[in-house]
Amino acid sequence: MPDTPVVLFGRSFWAGMLEWLADEPLRHGMVSAADLSLLRVTDSTDEVVEWMREHYQRCVPPPSA
Repeated sequence: MPDTPVVLFGRSFWAGMLEWLADEPLRHGMVSAADLSLLRVTDSTDEVVEWMREHYQRCVPPPSA
C-alpha cells in the first residue's frame, strides 16, 4: 500500500499535537521522521485539493481503454 498523506486542516488547531509528536514519540523512536512527513498541515483548501489530486494521480491506475 502506498504511503497516504494525512491532511490536517487548521495549523493553529494542530500545532500542539504536532509539537508533541516531534518531541515525545519521535524522540523515543515510536514514530519515524518518515511517518511524520505524511502529515500535511495547511490552512488552504486549494492546497488540500492539490495534495489529493497528486495522490490520486500517483496511486490510482488509469482506466483501461
